[in-house]
Amino acid sequence: MRTFFPALFLLASPASAECVGKNLFDTMPPARRAMIDAATAAVPFPTGNYWTATKGDAKVTLIGTYHLNDPRHDQIMAAVGPMVDAASLVLVEGGPEEEQAMKDRLAREPSLMILQGKTLPELLPPEDWA
Repeated sequence: MRTFFPALFLLASPASAECVGKNLFDTMPPARRAMIDAATAAVPFPTGNYWTATKGDAKVTLIGTYHLNDPRHDQIMAAVGPMVDAASLVLVEGGPEEEQAMKDRLAREPSLMILQGKTLPELLPPEDWA
């Protein structure tokens, strides 16, 4: 059985995940930066999230971050990098170009998302279906 999630994220690549351009925080007036920092600190989970869920031998780790060129990512990646390297499946967020590429691929290969032949109750063990 093919799963939907790998098909979604096969399209991501290190090049598409690389952030490029000028970091506007470096040139921002300090008062403006302080206002943004205060507003950010006032929302839930302002520095990212980290959850681990387990069921039997299965383990899922969800790492949520912010999308800024920030040296604090180095510390996060040092901690979670080995888990990412050892993962059997890595799901990442994609931008508009990745989304369009995914839609194009699913249009060409609907079997990535649509089961062919057997139904889910036939494919899953009874306890999983229940």
